[in-house]
Amino acid sequence: MNSSDEFLEEYVDVAKSIGVKQIICEAYRFLQWSELEVFKDLLSLEEFRKLLLKSRWERLFKSSHKVPKRKWRLNRYRFLRDLCVKKRILFSLCREELFELSTAPNCCGMHFMKNYVVRETIREALGKGDPYAKILTLSDIEKIPFKAVREKLKQHYLLLRKYILERKSCPKES
Repeated sequence: MNSSDEFLEEYVDVAKSIGVKQIICEAYRFLQWSELEVFKDLLSLEEFRKLLLKSRWERLFKSSHKVPKRKWRLNRYRFLRDLCVKKRILFSLCREELFELSTAPNCCGMHFMKNYVVRETIREALGKGDPYAKILTLSDIEKIPFKAVREKLKQHYLLLRKYILERKSCPKES
């Protein structure tokens, strides 16, 4: 997503004008530097060169994914959240443990539905999820008749368990 102040202001204005109720934000992440090539035709040469600066990126937790530096992400997230608050649009982050920045009860807009069921995410695992949502257990997942869906949800469930265990053994980012 373009992250300039002007772009974000216009983005939120348009979102409000078409009736958007929640904006969900996630920083761009990638594994290989070559993945940034898709931006070459979208940016000026100077902007593209800045994008390629390794000093602007950091690894995400223990993964190999790279994301913009935390300070930059926090700045952009706060700016976008404040725009959303002014326009009375809920705001949430995806795949970030910065729950204090969210103004929505969950990260994906499920709260707009009644009697909803969710797969467990970091938010729920850390006790920050909607207390009224039903969370799929491993037992629930095992009962799903569609193998591809069942296996993907099971993989996610086990990966989340591993992440939570690793998180407990690592110091918190500042």
